[in-house]
Amino acid sequence: MGEIRIGRVSAVDYANGMVSVVYTDRDASVTKSLPYLSFNGEYKMPAVGEYVLVAHLSNGSDAGIVLGPYWNKGNVPATSGQGVYHKELGATPGEAYIEYSGGELTFKDSGGTLSLSEIRAGLGGGE
Repeated sequence: MGEIRIGRVSAVDYANGMVSVVYTDRDASVTKSLPYLSFNGEYKMPAVGEYVLVAHLSNGSDAGIVLGPYWNKGNVPATSGQGVYHKELGATPGEAYIEYSGGELTFKDSGGTLSLSEIRAGLGGGE
């Protein structure tokens, strides 16, 4: 049976969607490049140093897939709560995102923040 481990990203191969992970509890051993889970075709690679969950297959630590980061003290959600959807889009948290909360859809990028209701109001449309 395989195992699920926690490690830190040591290198990212952006072009091929692969990640190497270091396990500090195993004398800082580093995996070879492993595929990063695509989440139905979504592309957002983890940062070097970020903690990730790795599923290793039963044929050893050379085969596996990096499942992705998880919430922890060093990786806290920007927004949380029932009915909230928040998707970070930029390389730096808060740089760019899409958020739905309290019936409002909001977009943020380097130009600022804009809600869907503001867009409708600007077009002369109502709810």
